[in-house]
Order: sequence, then structure tokens, then C-alpha cells
Amino acid sequence: MRHHLSRLLVCAALAGSATLAAVVIPGNVAGAAQLTVTCTSLTGNTSSQSATGCTGSGVSQTGSHGTITPKVNTTTKKGTATIKWATGLTTIESTSYVTSSDASCPTKAGYTKLARATTTSKVTGGTATKLIGPTSYKAVSCEYAKGGLHIFNVGKDTY
Repeated sequence: MRHHLSRLLVCAALAGSATLAAVVIPGNVAGAAQLTVTCTSLTGNTSSQSATGCTGSGVSQTGSHGTITPKVNTTTKKGTATIKWATGLTTIESTSYVTSSDASCPTKAGYTKLARATTTSKVTGGTATKLIGPTSYKAVSCEYAKGGLHIFNVGKDTY
């Protein structure tokens, strides 16, 4: 909260964060090209999100979708997110976010706009080891209220 969100995979909330980020092959794999996975949709709340419609060079690591569990300190606006991919592999990201006016967020019928969040993420661990790398990625999301907090990506998110 890409994640962005993301990327990342991954978006942020006034009370929490979602994350999307781009993923890369670790630097210790000589001559390896960057792997990325771009997801067309991120939905969820401050405790669980879904990334779907994922395709790209890293899809063998991720499959077509994943479930994201963010853990964010709303005071520092930093945290981590764990993605469990359709393949069963995981990605761990470090995240930070900033919020801004919701003016550029699209109107969603039945929802009240709260804020726009830009999340910066970096893949730091997990069992999908070919996705760990030094590159940081940004994602944009919008936060809405409707019987709780809801998060939606703006555009595609790359991990």
C-alpha cells in the first residue's frame, strides 16, 4: 500500500499500510536479468490484501496472485509486508509510505474517500529468493471508508 500500491505492491492507510513493490533477482546471481511481476489489482484493508492478475518474467516464482499481510507502525509510517504467492513461496518487503490529499483518487460508489498513499517498498527476504534485490519501487493506492477501511491500487502494481 504496486506494492506499489507498489508496485507495491504495496498502498498505505491512515491506520495502516498495504504494500506493493517490484521484485528483482538477487545481486549475487551473476548476469541475471531483473524479474518483475505486475499485478492489475490490489484490494483489501489494513490487515490483509489481495494482489491479482499478476504476470511477468517472475511469475514462475509467484503465480497469478498473492495474499499480502502488512505490519506497519502508523507513527513512523514504516513496516514490513509478507506476500504468500499462489506458488506457496513468500516475499518479505520493507515498506514506508506517505499520505496526501484524496483529491486525485477516483470516486467509488458507496465509498468515502480518505487519502492517497504512496508506498516505497524493497524485497528483503522470503522463500521466493529470486525476487530479493536492492531495487526500491513505488506504488500508489487510495483509501476509502465503507464499514471499515478499504484500499485499492491506482494503476498496475509491479513487484
